[in-house]
Amino acid sequence: MELAELKVETRQGSGKGAARRMRRNNRLPGIIYGRGEESVKVQVDPAEIRAAVRSHEGSLPVFSIVGINEAEKLSGSAVIVRELQTDPLTHEYLHVDFMKIDLSKQITVEVPLHFTGKARGLKMGGVMDEPVRKLDVICFPTDIPEFIEVDTTDLDIGESIHLKDILLPKGCSVDTTVDITLVSVIVPRLIKETEELAEETVEEPEEEKAE
Repeated sequence: MELAELKVETRQGSGKGAARRMRRNNRLPGIIYGRGEESVKVQVDPAEIRAAVRSHEGSLPVFSIVGINEAEKLSGSAVIVRELQTDPLTHEYLHVDFMKIDLSKQITVEVPLHFTGKARGLKMGGVMDEPVRKLDVICFPTDIPEFIEVDTTDLDIGESIHLKDILLPKGCSVDTTVDITLVSVIVPRLIKETEELAEETVEEPEEEKAE
């Protein structure tokens, strides 16, 4: 996979005021860190980040940095988006964290699951229970998949697909020491009973002792 290029510039100032001014000028404040090197405050075009995130459907994009002016020393660095702060109301990007990575070493990233097909059990009144929507995948940065497909077509009521049952994309692996359920088809009353049982087992906080 060829890395998308991302133009970055250094930025001056810090704090909410400086960040707001930057966003008003259609710039997104961020920081680049990692590999034992000093962190660098940067600014980028939010449209480039949004386009990359949209194309990756939930997994974190990897970029090759193109440094502008004072940020030229960063050119050629490979970075992955580690955190992207978003306003919950406007969905405007507020801040982005980039981590430098070594393309020759594997990393662990979250990759979304895509559940496809219409399970047989749904025709008999069952409902889908999807407790896991992302997996921690180990791979080289250039092998990060956009998603992992899980076909649910053959699931009957009472059946599940576990981590060990799925075929991972080439070059990817997961921690198989613990097998987890990714998706099940169950009857609606079982969902209600499970939720009620969970509520009953939640421990009430102990009252603070009066001094």
